[in-house]
Parts: sequence; C-alpha cells; structure tokens
Amino acid sequence: MRGQPIRYNVDQLPAHLPKPFMSDEQYHRLYAFNQGVDACMTIGEDPEWHEKRIRPGLTAEQVYRTLPSAADFEYGGYFTKTRIRYAAFGPTNASTIYSRSCTFHSHPTDYEDPDLPSVGDIYQFLKWRHLRAVTIGKQLIWVLSKTRRTVATIRSLAAWESKNMVLEINKQTTRHPDCGLDYYMQQVIKVFGLTWPLYSPKKSEQFRRRWPDLLRDSLRIKVSVFER
Repeated sequence: MRGQPIRYNVDQLPAHLPKPFMSDEQYHRLYAFNQGVDACMTIGEDPEWHEKRIRPGLTAEQVYRTLPSAADFEYGGYFTKTRIRYAAFGPTNASTIYSRSCTFHSHPTDYEDPDLPSVGDIYQFLKWRHLRAVTIGKQLIWVLSKTRRTVATIRSLAAWESKNMVLEINKQTTRHPDCGLDYYMQQVIKVFGLTWPLYSPKKSEQFRRRWPDLLRDSLRIKVSVFER
C-alpha cells in the first residue's frame, strides 16, 4: 500500500537510512494518536515524482549532498534503499509521505533565511513517523534524527494535542487568518520551553548559532549540521 513504512533488515541498511530504535509495533503505538494521517501527501494530491539512483557505498553526507534545491520553490521527498524520490512543490512549502523512515525537503535558496529551520520543520518532524528528516538550505544541510530520548517528547506532544489542539488552532487562525498554523506550531514548541522566531530576521540571526543545542536539550532531537 502506498505510504506504508518500508522496513529493511537493520544489518543491511545503507548509511543514508536511519536504524529503528524500537520495534515496529512499539513505534506504531507511539504514533497511534495520528491515526495514520502521515501515510499520504499533506500538500498536493498527485505530484509528479522523479527518481534519482543512489550510488552504492556513499556515506550519508555524500548522499544528502546530491539532493535537489531551487531558488524559488521547495522540493520534497523521501529515500529508499537505492533511490531518492522527490517532487517540486510551492514557493515556501513542500510535502512528502511522512511515514517513510527518512524524508527530506529543500528551502528556496533566495529565501531570507534558507539556512535556518522553520517552526514547521521542527513540529512536523516530531508530529509524523519519519525517523530522520533532512533539510537542504543554501549553504547548510541539517539532519534531524529521533532516538530513544525523543520518545518522551513525542508522548508529551501527543498528550498536549489531545487536550488542546482543536481549541488552539481555532484561536490562532482567528488571530492570524493568513498564518494561523505557523503560530499554532510555535505555541506547541513553546510547551517544551522553546520559542522559535517567526518573521523576524533579527531574531533569526541571534538564534542561528543556538538552535542545534536548543533542539537537543529541549526536544531531545539529535541534530547534525554540515556544509553543503
């Protein structure tokens, strides 16, 4: 079935795919609060998919450096054992099948902050089942990975959203009709003691050097950053 997670023999996983840190059954229960919504595209009904072969023997960084990007729109996609599967999306958003173990998207290189994760990047990484998410900026590539430490954060997210999601989304979309979901996602991240800058280049510049440590400490996300 399209969108179902593909499981490989852990001993045979190439470097660009993450190794599961719990059984499939346990991970399914962990994300049961989403009711499988991440197994389909969240933006775009039928994108035009492209495929790129991954040469055997490459390191994870080498594979990620081959990912596409563009000046004025975003790519989104996911990895298989031997292929990169991707499609073109909008000027400031991209989608993928978030139930795949490793997903990616690019930031438009002409955007004001292409080398800084957005609040949506962080929220969606925690919200959906992918174990690893790769983002391509202009000069940087960053990789977010879940580990056993991240499980507590996911459980807290599920508990908070079960009580507050509908009310909070309604509140933020009423206050900010054009960008209510961004403010909602920022509010969710604030629950963990972390304020992500929205629409503020000055704050983004101040935030730039601190965000990897903040994600590790506040959200228990493993972060790797390297030059593109």
